[in-house]
Amino acid sequence: MTPNTTSRAARARARAARVLRLLLPPLAFYLLIVLLLFCCQRRLMYHPVPAGRESALLADETALDVAGPAGPVEAWLQRADLLEERPLVWVSGGNAENAALTRLEFRGRGWPVLSWSYPGYGGSAGAPGEEAIIAAGRALIEEIDRRFDKPRIVLFGRSLGSAVAVALARERDPLGLVLVSPQDSIAEVAARLYPFLPVRRLIKDPWDSAARARGIRRPALMLVAERDRVIPPERSETLARVWPGPVELRVLTGVGHNDIHHHPEYWPAVGGFIDSLAGIDDETPRSRATR
Repeated sequence: MTPNTTSRAARARARAARVLRLLLPPLAFYLLIVLLLFCCQRRLMYHPVPAGRESALLADETALDVAGPAGPVEAWLQRADLLEERPLVWVSGGNAENAALTRLEFRGRGWPVLSWSYPGYGGSAGAPGEEAIIAAGRALIEEIDRRFDKPRIVLFGRSLGSAVAVALARERDPLGLVLVSPQDSIAEVAARLYPFLPVRRLIKDPWDSAARARGIRRPALMLVAERDRVIPPERSETLARVWPGPVELRVLTGVGHNDIHHHPEYWPAVGGFIDSLAGIDDETPRSRATR
Protein backbone atom coordinates (compact mmCIF):
# COMPACT_ATOMS: atom_id res chain seq x y z
CA MET A 1 0.00 0.00 0.00
CA THR A 2 1.43 3.40 -1.00
CA PRO A 3 1.74 6.31 1.41
CA ASN A 4 -0.97 8.19 -0.54
CA THR A 5 -3.36 5.28 -0.24
CA THR A 6 -2.66 4.98 3.48
CA SER A 7 -3.25 8.71 3.92
CA ARG A 8 -6.57 8.63 2.06
CA ALA A 9 -7.74 5.66 4.16
CA ALA A 10 -6.81 7.47 7.36
CA ARG A 11 -8.71 10.59 6.29
CA ALA A 12 -11.76 8.47 5.41
CA ARG A 13 -11.68 6.82 8.82
CA ALA A 14 -11.39 10.20 10.49
CA ARG A 15 -14.41 11.54 8.55
CA ALA A 16 -16.42 8.44 9.46
CA ALA A 17 -15.50 8.88 13.12
CA ARG A 18 -16.61 12.55 13.04
CA VAL A 19 -19.94 11.63 11.43
CA LEU A 20 -20.45 8.90 14.01
CA ARG A 21 -19.72 11.32 16.84
CA LEU A 22 -22.29 13.73 15.38
CA LEU A 23 -24.96 11.04 14.92
CA LEU A 24 -24.56 9.20 18.22
CA PRO A 25 -26.05 11.86 20.58
CA PRO A 26 -29.30 12.43 18.61
CA LEU A 27 -29.62 8.69 17.97
CA ALA A 28 -29.15 7.95 21.67
CA PHE A 29 -31.67 10.69 22.53
CA TYR A 30 -34.21 9.23 20.07
CA LEU A 31 -33.78 5.72 21.47
CA LEU A 32 -34.20 7.10 25.00
CA ILE A 33 -37.49 8.74 23.99
CA VAL A 34 -38.70 5.49 22.41
CA LEU A 35 -37.75 3.56 25.55
CA LEU A 36 -39.45 6.04 27.88
CA LEU A 37 -42.66 6.07 25.83
CA PHE A 38 -42.68 2.28 25.66
CA CYS A 39 -42.27 1.98 29.42
CA CYS A 40 -44.68 4.81 30.32
CA GLN A 41 -47.30 4.37 27.59
CA ARG A 42 -50.06 3.17 29.91
CA ARG A 43 -49.52 6.19 32.15
CA LEU A 44 -50.05 8.35 29.10
CA MET A 45 -53.11 6.40 27.92
CA TYR A 46 -54.96 5.89 31.20
CA HIS A 47 -55.63 8.53 33.86
CA PRO A 48 -57.37 6.76 36.76
CA VAL A 49 -59.63 8.82 38.99
CA PRO A 50 -59.69 7.73 42.66
CA ALA A 51 -62.92 6.94 44.49
CA GLY A 52 -64.62 9.84 46.24
CA ARG A 53 -67.83 10.88 47.95
CA GLU A 54 -69.63 10.87 44.62
CA SER A 55 -69.45 7.05 44.67
CA ALA A 56 -72.21 6.92 47.33
CA LEU A 57 -75.39 5.13 46.26
CA LEU A 58 -78.35 7.22 45.11
CA ALA A 59 -82.01 6.49 45.82
CA ASP A 60 -82.74 4.49 42.65
CA GLU A 61 -79.41 2.64 42.44
CA THR A 62 -78.12 -0.81 43.23
CA ALA A 63 -74.44 -1.50 43.92
CA LEU A 64 -73.16 -4.58 42.14
CA ASP A 65 -70.73 -6.75 44.08
CA VAL A 66 -68.61 -8.12 41.23
CA ALA A 67 -65.42 -10.14 41.67
CA GLY A 68 -63.12 -9.48 38.71
CA PRO A 69 -59.82 -11.22 37.94
CA ALA A 70 -57.87 -8.51 39.79
CA GLY A 71 -60.39 -7.99 42.60
CA PRO A 72 -63.62 -6.03 43.07
CA VAL A 73 -65.15 -4.19 40.09
CA GLU A 74 -67.06 -1.05 41.08
CA ALA A 75 -70.43 -0.75 39.33
CA TRP A 76 -73.78 0.95 39.83
CA LEU A 77 -77.15 0.01 38.33
CA GLN A 78 -79.79 2.73 38.03
CA ARG A 79 -83.50 1.94 37.67
CA ALA A 80 -83.30 -1.84 37.80
CA ASP A 81 -87.12 -1.76 37.99
CA LEU A 82 -87.21 -0.82 34.27
CA LEU A 83 -85.22 -3.83 33.04
CA GLU A 84 -88.26 -5.79 31.90
CA GLU A 85 -89.53 -2.99 29.65
CA ARG A 86 -86.40 -1.11 28.58
CA PRO A 87 -82.91 -2.27 27.47
CA LEU A 88 -80.04 -1.77 29.88
CA VAL A 89 -77.70 1.02 28.78
CA TRP A 90 -74.15 -0.01 29.72
CA VAL A 91 -71.92 3.08 29.91
CA SER A 92 -68.13 2.91 29.41
CA GLY A 93 -66.35 6.23 29.83
CA GLY A 94 -63.21 7.91 28.57
CA ASN A 95 -59.65 7.46 29.79
CA ALA A 96 -59.92 10.23 32.40
CA GLU A 97 -63.61 10.02 33.30
CA ASN A 98 -64.92 9.53 36.79
CA ALA A 99 -67.65 6.92 36.30
CA ALA A 100 -69.27 7.96 39.58
CA LEU A 101 -69.87 11.43 38.11
CA THR A 102 -70.58 10.34 34.54
CA ARG A 103 -73.49 8.21 35.74
CA LEU A 104 -75.26 11.37 36.88
CA GLU A 105 -75.62 12.46 33.23
CA PHE A 106 -77.94 9.51 32.64
CA ARG A 107 -80.27 10.05 35.57
CA GLY A 108 -83.90 10.69 34.74
CA ARG A 109 -83.62 9.66 31.09
CA GLY A 110 -85.95 6.70 31.41
CA TRP A 111 -83.43 3.86 30.98
CA PRO A 112 -81.88 1.37 33.34
CA VAL A 113 -78.21 2.35 33.30
CA LEU A 114 -75.09 0.42 34.26
CA SER A 115 -71.98 2.48 35.03
CA TRP A 116 -68.64 0.99 36.03
CA SER A 117 -65.07 1.85 36.89
CA TYR A 118 -62.23 0.26 34.94
CA PRO A 119 -59.51 -1.62 36.87
CA GLY A 120 -57.45 0.94 38.76
CA TYR A 121 -60.21 3.57 38.50
CA GLY A 122 -62.49 4.57 41.37
CA GLY A 123 -63.15 1.61 43.65
CA SER A 124 -62.10 -1.07 41.17
CA ALA A 125 -58.99 -3.12 41.96
CA GLY A 126 -56.08 -3.73 39.63
CA ALA A 127 -54.35 -1.65 36.99
CA PRO A 128 -55.78 -0.44 33.68
CA GLY A 129 -54.87 -2.16 30.43
CA GLU A 130 -56.71 -3.57 27.44
CA GLU A 131 -56.80 -7.17 28.63
CA ALA A 132 -57.54 -6.16 32.23
CA ILE A 133 -60.48 -3.93 31.25
CA ILE A 134 -62.01 -6.57 28.97
CA ALA A 135 -61.59 -9.25 31.65
CA ALA A 136 -63.31 -7.04 34.24
CA GLY A 137 -66.10 -6.33 31.75
CA ARG A 138 -66.50 -10.06 31.15
CA ALA A 139 -66.93 -10.64 34.90
CA LEU A 140 -69.52 -7.86 35.01
CA ILE A 141 -71.41 -9.42 32.09
CA GLU A 142 -71.58 -12.74 33.95
CA GLU A 143 -72.90 -11.03 37.10
CA ILE A 144 -75.53 -9.02 35.21
CA ASP A 145 -76.74 -12.07 33.30
CA ARG A 146 -76.88 -14.15 36.48
CA ARG A 147 -78.75 -11.60 38.57
CA PHE A 148 -81.11 -10.21 35.95
CA ASP A 149 -81.68 -13.17 33.62
CA LYS A 150 -79.71 -11.93 30.60
CA PRO A 151 -81.32 -8.53 30.01
CA ARG A 152 -81.27 -6.78 26.66
CA ILE A 153 -78.26 -4.45 26.48
CA VAL A 154 -77.28 -1.33 24.55
CA LEU A 155 -73.55 -0.64 24.83
CA PHE A 156 -72.64 3.05 25.20
CA GLY A 157 -69.01 4.13 24.96
CA ARG A 158 -67.28 7.49 24.84
CA SER A 159 -63.73 8.02 23.51
CA LEU A 160 -61.69 5.15 25.00
CA GLY A 161 -65.02 3.75 26.16
CA SER A 162 -66.12 3.33 22.55
CA ALA A 163 -63.27 0.83 22.08
CA VAL A 164 -64.31 -0.86 25.32
CA ALA A 165 -67.91 -1.08 24.09
CA VAL A 166 -66.83 -2.67 20.80
CA ALA A 167 -64.71 -5.20 22.71
CA LEU A 168 -67.64 -6.01 25.03
CA ALA A 169 -69.89 -6.55 22.00
CA ARG A 170 -67.66 -9.50 21.14
CA GLU A 171 -68.27 -10.89 24.63
CA ARG A 172 -72.03 -10.29 24.85
CA ASP A 173 -74.37 -9.68 21.91
CA PRO A 174 -76.06 -6.26 22.39
CA LEU A 175 -79.11 -4.78 20.69
CA GLY A 176 -76.87 -2.00 19.38
CA LEU A 177 -74.05 0.36 20.24
CA VAL A 178 -73.81 4.12 20.83
CA LEU A 179 -70.23 5.19 20.15
CA VAL A 180 -69.23 8.78 20.96
CA SER A 181 -65.94 10.00 19.49
CA PRO A 182 -64.97 6.47 18.43
CA GLN A 183 -61.78 5.48 16.66
CA ASP A 184 -60.82 2.66 14.31
CA SER A 185 -57.75 2.00 16.46
CA ILE A 186 -56.03 3.84 19.28
CA ALA A 187 -52.75 2.73 17.72
CA GLU A 188 -53.69 4.71 14.59
CA VAL A 189 -54.59 7.77 16.65
CA ALA A 190 -51.25 7.58 18.49
CA ALA A 191 -49.29 6.96 15.27
CA ARG A 192 -50.58 10.24 13.87
CA LEU A 193 -49.80 12.10 17.07
CA TYR A 194 -46.23 10.75 17.05
CA PRO A 195 -45.36 10.17 13.38
CA PHE A 196 -41.63 10.07 14.18
CA LEU A 197 -42.03 7.03 16.48
CA PRO A 198 -42.72 3.34 15.64
CA VAL A 199 -45.99 3.47 17.60
CA ARG A 200 -47.75 0.60 15.84
CA ARG A 201 -44.93 -1.79 16.73
CA LEU A 202 -44.52 -0.66 20.33
CA ILE A 203 -48.06 -0.05 21.59
CA LYS A 204 -49.25 -2.53 24.22
CA ASP A 205 -52.95 -1.68 24.04
CA PRO A 206 -53.88 -0.95 20.41
CA TRP A 207 -57.65 -1.19 21.01
CA ASP A 208 -58.24 -2.18 17.39
CA SER A 209 -61.98 -1.57 17.03
CA ALA A 210 -61.88 -1.91 13.25
CA ALA A 211 -60.61 -5.48 13.56
CA ARG A 212 -63.06 -6.36 16.35
CA ALA A 213 -65.99 -4.89 14.41
CA ARG A 214 -65.74 -7.61 11.77
CA GLY A 215 -67.80 -9.98 13.88
CA ILE A 216 -70.45 -7.44 14.97
CA ARG A 217 -73.67 -7.23 12.92
CA ARG A 218 -75.62 -5.04 15.29
CA PRO A 219 -76.54 -1.41 14.47
CA ALA A 220 -74.39 1.45 15.71
CA LEU A 221 -74.89 5.16 16.23
CA MET A 222 -71.62 7.08 15.99
CA LEU A 223 -71.52 10.67 17.24
CA VAL A 224 -68.52 12.70 16.15
CA ALA A 225 -67.41 16.18 17.22
CA GLU A 226 -66.54 18.40 14.26
CA ARG A 227 -63.74 20.10 16.21
CA ASP A 228 -62.35 17.03 17.94
CA ARG A 229 -58.57 17.44 18.33
CA VAL A 230 -58.13 14.26 20.41
CA ILE A 231 -59.86 11.74 18.15
CA PRO A 232 -59.80 13.21 14.63
CA PRO A 233 -63.17 12.74 12.86
CA GLU A 234 -61.51 10.75 10.08
CA ARG A 235 -60.68 8.01 12.59
CA SER A 236 -64.40 7.73 13.43
CA GLU A 237 -65.32 7.80 9.76
CA THR A 238 -62.88 4.96 9.06
CA LEU A 239 -64.59 2.82 11.70
CA ALA A 240 -68.01 3.66 10.24
CA ARG A 241 -66.86 2.56 6.77
CA VAL A 242 -65.78 -0.89 7.97
CA TRP A 243 -68.71 -1.47 10.37
CA PRO A 244 -70.51 -4.62 9.10
CA GLY A 245 -73.93 -3.76 10.53
CA PRO A 246 -76.22 -0.76 10.00
CA VAL A 247 -74.47 2.45 11.00
CA GLU A 248 -75.59 6.03 11.48
CA LEU A 249 -72.77 8.56 11.72
CA ARG A 250 -73.56 12.09 12.84
CA VAL A 251 -71.03 14.91 12.86
CA LEU A 252 -72.07 17.48 15.47
CA THR A 253 -70.90 20.93 14.45
CA GLY A 254 -69.26 23.54 16.64
CA VAL A 255 -68.19 21.18 19.44
CA GLY A 256 -65.01 19.36 20.41
CA HIS A 257 -63.96 16.22 22.22
CA ASN A 258 -64.83 17.40 25.74
CA ASP A 259 -68.06 19.28 25.08
CA ILE A 260 -69.80 17.11 22.47
CA HIS A 261 -72.45 16.13 25.03
CA HIS A 262 -73.53 19.78 25.25
CA HIS A 263 -74.61 19.84 21.60
CA PRO A 264 -78.42 20.21 21.35
CA GLU A 265 -78.68 17.16 19.07
CA TYR A 266 -76.63 14.87 21.32
CA TRP A 267 -79.17 13.52 23.77
CA PRO A 268 -82.08 13.46 21.29
CA ALA A 269 -79.90 11.38 18.94
CA VAL A 270 -78.91 9.00 21.75
CA GLY A 271 -82.47 8.69 23.04
CA GLY A 272 -83.97 8.22 19.59
CA PHE A 273 -81.51 5.47 18.74
CA ILE A 274 -82.04 3.60 22.02
CA ASP A 275 -85.81 3.90 21.66
CA SER A 276 -85.56 2.48 18.14
CA LEU A 277 -83.88 -0.60 19.59
CA ALA A 278 -86.36 -1.13 22.40
CA GLY A 279 -88.51 -3.55 20.41
CA ILE A 280 -85.59 -5.52 18.97
CA ASP A 281 -84.73 -8.94 20.30
CA ASP A 282 -82.67 -11.24 18.09
CA GLU A 283 -83.39 -9.64 14.75
CA THR A 284 -81.08 -6.92 13.44
CA PRO A 285 -82.98 -3.99 11.85
CA ARG A 286 -82.14 -2.36 8.58
CA SER A 287 -80.15 0.85 8.67
CA ARG A 288 -82.05 4.03 9.52
CA ALA A 289 -79.42 6.30 8.05
CA THR A 290 -75.89 5.97 6.76
CA ARG A 291 -73.08 8.22 5.78
